[in-house]
Amino acid sequence: MTSCQGPCGYDTGISYPLANGTGSYDSGQLGAGLPAVGRLDWSTPKSLKAGTYYFFCRIHPFMRGVFRVIQ
Repeated sequence: MTSCQGPCGYDTGISYPLANGTGSYDSGQLGAGLPAVGRLDWSTPKSLKAGTYYFFCRIHPFMRGVFRVIQ
């Protein structure tokens, strides 16, 4: 999960989102072997404030989503 500015649309060059979203979070490539980061799970940062956050997958950039933090 890599942050991108909403709505993380298809208007960024060759449809690859920019990693420029609020919160600046990035899970890294999850997995056990290289080039993965060596873990299979990830949690959103505790520092995220209430709001709506957009994300995309760096490996599969067509996979995008949104989540909301409520405090």
